[in-house]
Amino acid sequence: MKKINLFMSTAIAIAAVSTVTAPLQTEAATKNFSDVSPKNDYYHIIKEMVAKEVITGYPDGTFKPNELMTRKHAAALISRAFPTLPAYHKGISLTDVNKDNPYYKDIRRVLEADIIQHTNNFDFRPNDIITRGEMARAIALAYKLSSNEQKSPLTDVSPQLASYVDALYANDITTGFEDKTFREDKGLTRVHFAVFMYRAEQAIQNNKVVTAYNASKFHNMKETDIQYPTKYKNAAEATEASKSSVETLLSKSDEMTSITLQNEKEYNAFIESAQIMLNKSAQQLDDIIYKVYSTGIAESIPSQNNQLWVLWYDYSEKKLFKAIIKEK
Repeated sequence: MKKINLFMSTAIAIAAVSTVTAPLQTEAATKNFSDVSPKNDYYHIIKEMVAKEVITGYPDGTFKPNELMTRKHAAALISRAFPTLPAYHKGISLTDVNKDNPYYKDIRRVLEADIIQHTNNFDFRPNDIITRGEMARAIALAYKLSSNEQKSPLTDVSPQLASYVDALYANDITTGFEDKTFREDKGLTRVHFAVFMYRAEQAIQNNKVVTAYNASKFHNMKETDIQYPTKYKNAAEATEASKSSVETLLSKSDEMTSITLQNEKEYNAFIESAQIMLNKSAQQLDDIIYKVYSTGIAESIPSQNNQLWVLWYDYSEKKLFKAIIKEK
């Protein structure tokens, strides 16, 4: 079965979006921490992540597995695990982390990739404890996880974080607590943060990870399935109607740059950038895109950086959808 080609027009530099990259492999000798015994339940996970230089520990030879994870250390682990990260917010301000801070580069990288966010007034608060909710968002975005519409049974997750927690649950990265809570506002230990990262990597390596593409409505669609809405006589008429709905939203000064999205990797890359810029889940974006395709009516979505994304469909050229971005 031949899958459809996805075509997209966008002013965003999609090429800058990275694909999921497994943590760096290294031949470096594995160091042993004085406070992590072979009897520790997570000893082998810690040992493997040390070998990959994701975990380095403290200068005194300890790992402090049961200490609560800080935001700066979370940034460091993710930054080390991903040698390539997208930079959605270049030139981002850092009011409480200067260039002399040993975690400056790691913090800047995860902020520019929007994996961990600023707090109020552009403070990063590097020494604050990272919450389980912030962890869920960071892991889901860093490893490009999706839930495939599977909802977790956890009862205390806020709507803002639900899609990220669902993604972790669907990919067997978290099960929550025995009382069916997730406790998104609570902290987590350094060892548990490392374990969540390890499980996410394993899900990807074992090809069990659910991505935005295989959770999409387009995943199993054949090229012959692409049709124009039945209210139109032919593809040309449907395309004209679709273009007309676009023209009402744009001015003559708006420009469009075209690229082609032809596979799962590129679809996921676009969805990742759109999640961040439009503040919507992968499932919400897929629903919008499918609505545009099935109705022939353009959709406009305001972004977080004072732009407007306009999605529409060209039936004549069998271009599934286009995204046009204009300044608001």
